[in-house]
Amino acid sequence: MFFTEFFVALFFSILTGIIFASKGYRGPWEPIWVYFVLLFLFTWTSGAWITPMGPTLFGIYWLPFLYFAVIFSLIMAAISPRRRPFKWKTTQEKKHEVQEMEIAAAVTMNIFLWLLLISFLVSIILRYRNLS
Repeated sequence: MFFTEFFVALFFSILTGIIFASKGYRGPWEPIWVYFVLLFLFTWTSGAWITPMGPTLFGIYWLPFLYFAVIFSLIMAAISPRRRPFKWKTTQEKKHEVQEMEIAAAVTMNIFLWLLLISFLVSIILRYRNLS
């Protein structure tokens, strides 16, 4: 059950990840691998914990995995940063202030990323620890 759920989550994560990432929606983190890791862990965690429903494939209910992969991708698309159509002309003080805000935002997002990754991994470990 562990390996089949792993591969079902991986398949749907890659499928939806490619669709959304090709359109430029990969969330607030710049490297694309961060988006794929988060998508995979969210899909696996949610699919493993949700009540089984829908059709089966190799004894696994695959519909929750697909559902949560699409939901997470939509959430990441909604919070993806927008590109500005032009550059604003700013003073030196304004540039310094903007740089400080960007650094603070990056630190906050990195802390959020690590907390999210740890919570997904703990949830997966707890799910399969109880099956024995």
